[in-house]
Amino acid sequence: MRRLVSDVRMAAEGDLNADWLRPFMDRKRLAAGHVLWQAGDPASDAVYIWSGSVELVEIGRSAHEGALIGEMGLFNPGQKRMLTARCETDCEIGVISYADFRVLYHQNPEFGFYLMRLVTSRLQENLDLASNPRRGRLPAR
Repeated sequence: MRRLVSDVRMAAEGDLNADWLRPFMDRKRLAAGHVLWQAGDPASDAVYIWSGSVELVEIGRSAHEGALIGEMGLFNPGQKRMLTARCETDCEIGVISYADFRVLYHQNPEFGFYLMRLVTSRLQENLDLASNPRRGRLPAR
């Protein structure tokens, strides 16, 4: 757990790389065209993209290898997806459930603090994207 907190701290203070979540994820392979979720669906997990490209349909943006997506839906009041996510290419993803996020938080509240920092950073990215709609690629997390 100490190593996890240290890794999360580095992620929160650095480039926000989500590699620290890999040990807690279930790995899946998905074909191009597969819809991970649609806007309005209940949010129950977050996805880390190990390989491939996922389109966030409503905003016409793509998330690529190294991006963490879907984490915001876990924390919004209705726990609903805000955007549709569809595989543009064959993808390999890691999935972490909301329940696993909660377990990690309860094991060490410091983890929760750094997780909130990651979510806040995503909110800032979304504000930046809204003010500059020509940016088509979400940065790796």
